[in-house]
Amino acid sequence: MKSFIIFVIGLILLLNSCNSFKQGERIYLSKCSNCHGVNGEGLAQMYPALDKSIYVNSLVNHLPCIILNGKYTLDKNGNKTSEMPPVANIGDVELTNLINYLQYKFNPSQTPAQLDTIVAWRLKCK
Repeated sequence: MKSFIIFVIGLILLLNSCNSFKQGERIYLSKCSNCHGVNGEGLAQMYPALDKSIYVNSLVNHLPCIILNGKYTLDKNGNKTSEMPPVANIGDVELTNLINYLQYKFNPSQTPAQLDTIVAWRLKCK
């Protein structure tokens, strides 16, 4: 009986330490923070701050496309100029965790997105 109780307590602690925000935070720190900063503060005019980003604050449905495809503008000759390179090697679960972490960190009033919602937004990417 004592072993079972220890197992259950350990399982509860493990599950609490593996929430989406912690996983999203790890993804953010490894794939995004070099440019956007550890606290989303950005770097002057080179890399935008995420804490004030219109995408994080109100256009969340655009984030999967920006993260997966990068963001660019066209120069006067019609050539793409990269503003943000695509994030390589990120699956739907990681993408969901990352977006939910961004919401948790910079726009906590938002309800976390479900995996199927993120997949639907991703499928609309052009």
